[in-house]
Amino acid sequence: MVSELTGLEVANASLLDEGTAAAEALSLCYRQNKRRKLLLSDKLHPQTISVVQTRLNSLGLQVEVVNVFEADFTNRDVSGVLFQYPDTEGNVLDFSQVAEDAHANGSLVCCATDLLSLTLLRPPSEFGADIAIGTSQRLGVPLGYGGPHAGFFACNQSLVRLMPGRMIGVTRDAAGRDGYRLALQTREQHIRRDKATSNICTAQALLANMSAMFAVYHGPQGLKDIATKIHHFALTMKASRPVKSHLGMFSGLRSRGLWEFLPDVSSTTAVDIIKGDEAVGERISRASRLRLMITSLSRKAREITSPMYATPAKTNVLDD
Repeated sequence: MVSELTGLEVANASLLDEGTAAAEALSLCYRQNKRRKLLLSDKLHPQTISVVQTRLNSLGLQVEVVNVFEADFTNRDVSGVLFQYPDTEGNVLDFSQVAEDAHANGSLVCCATDLLSLTLLRPPSEFGADIAIGTSQRLGVPLGYGGPHAGFFACNQSLVRLMPGRMIGVTRDAAGRDGYRLALQTREQHIRRDKATSNICTAQALLANMSAMFAVYHGPQGLKDIATKIHHFALTMKASRPVKSHLGMFSGLRSRGLWEFLPDVSSTTAVDIIKGDEAVGERISRASRLRLMITSLSRKAREITSPMYATPAKTNVLDD
């Protein structure tokens, strides 16, 4: 599934999360090119930038956060570049020229992406990405206050021996039946120890399987429908008009950097705010009481109509 959506030939059996997958991708770039400079797009998710800097600075590598469209690769001192598609602000940009410039000077191209968005967008491989990473949380895994979520990692066949994490290969048993097994294990730490391609220990395989089964259940068209619905909701929220209330004017998501409806109280006194807050609180309280009442009535209805809640039939006169 990951290979099909990213357009790359090989995908491993998941990683810890998107941040560590990004660090692993750039570590691979260094192992391939032996150049100590690595470039990060300034439009990556902030947490990804933070994890990559923490990981790679500890290895003595030079990490620079730049506008990748203005990056200079001509000195041939850059091992790899990482950008986000769509970026952290939701923009979908064409990185073809960035990839072309990087490849012309021997640098690898890494793309942090979103699997659900790739059901509608062209895959990273089409504009020259050598490695694609990200999180599979969007495919059926709850947010969970930030985790856990399975990271994914895909790359070209030429990089497979430098790839981190476990890989699953297809083989045949003695009876000629297809089977699946761990492949190319000589890359891993239980064999190579400190010389392994990675010392990552957690693959989040359970959550990776959840995402895979979510995709299997919905199928290609179902995933496209979900992605289209989400995009429609995003456009609706972006275009939302300001709403006037007793607190003043609520601005929609068109305001830069605002991801919820916020009140404009610049012309509102503190007394008005307190009164408005009390009124809203009373409405919430009434709604809560109504919800509890409806829940109680619903439970009683189930007890009356459902065999599961029915009183057991008496089978012995002594029960009286």
